[in-house]
Amino acid sequence: MAEFDPQPDRDEPLAEPAALDSAALSLPADRRIVDRLFRAGVLDDRGRQEALRLLSGPVVWWPWIDRALLFLGLTLALVGVVCFFAWNWDNLPGIAKLGLVQIGIVACCGVAWWKGLESTIGRAAQVGASVLVGVFLAVFGQIYQTGADEWLLFAGWAGLILPWTIVARFDALWILWLSIVNVALSLCWEQTFSQAFDWEFLMMTLGLVNGAVLGLREFGEQRGLDWLQHRWPRHLLVVATLTPLICPVLVQIVDDAFLGDISWLAAVVFAGVLCVTHLYFRHRSPDLFALACTVTCVCVVVTFLIGKVLVEAIQDGIVLVLIGGVIIGVVTVAAMWLMRVAREIRRTDNGEAAR
Repeated sequence: MAEFDPQPDRDEPLAEPAALDSAALSLPADRRIVDRLFRAGVLDDRGRQEALRLLSGPVVWWPWIDRALLFLGLTLALVGVVCFFAWNWDNLPGIAKLGLVQIGIVACCGVAWWKGLESTIGRAAQVGASVLVGVFLAVFGQIYQTGADEWLLFAGWAGLILPWTIVARFDALWILWLSIVNVALSLCWEQTFSQAFDWEFLMMTLGLVNGAVLGLREFGEQRGLDWLQHRWPRHLLVVATLTPLICPVLVQIVDDAFLGDISWLAAVVFAGVLCVTHLYFRHRSPDLFALACTVTCVCVVVTFLIGKVLVEAIQDGIVLVLIGGVIIGVVTVAAMWLMRVAREIRRTDNGEAAR
């Protein structure tokens, strides 16, 4: 891209506006472009401040507030549907219970088709239809008393909404689907496999399933899928991956009774996932929040290890003061490292913007 001339020749005629329209309209309105124009001399300091004010003002916040209010209203409406059935359960015949839920599903699907799958209202309708499918399965199970375990309801719910979740290409709907899968796996272990497998297997399964979805999301983003450009699903998936994996490690540190082959396997899996997460979000796709999550996990494990050693070595109240000092020291070191990484990421972004 040609560099801007900060002091153009005043005698040189200006380019035709039509020739500049296509190039100007193709530039994204973000902070990087404003900084590039400022460094090139096209914008002075006052113009830069005004441009940044516009970018961080209603242009950015109002769409978010609009969508947040829409989905909040949808949540309240769905909660109202559930409360309606709970309050009037004994007074409604079976056909009315099933019919009302099916009418709601058809209505949501109709709104999504009418407004379009990519529109905000259409996406809200897709979420509503997905939730109502679970309500329908719950009502069906209460009416006919099939005797099936609860995890089958959630598994069937996830299976039924999977096709339109794939078609919708909506990250919030994928998060809803993954949450249902997590509940189904938890109930399946509790009701079916708790006697055969330790709870560490459940934690590893949840962490690896969520991690697999995170990996698929990152693969899709690298392939250029536009609907995967939002960062909040990535951050949520990172937390959902690391949280169940760290639990067996902490229990293993606190209570020696949990030491065993499965506990060591859980620790190895947790360490491997931490390494992969650190390498990817540090070098391949820098993300400060994801790195902060990995560092937080390391800080928690280190604090638990040092705290256990101090408690076993020192039988005195001063151990609490020492543990407090350890926490302060560990957090300080982690914060200093994160600030250094943040500066490196900022320099990298500025270098790419300058090019």
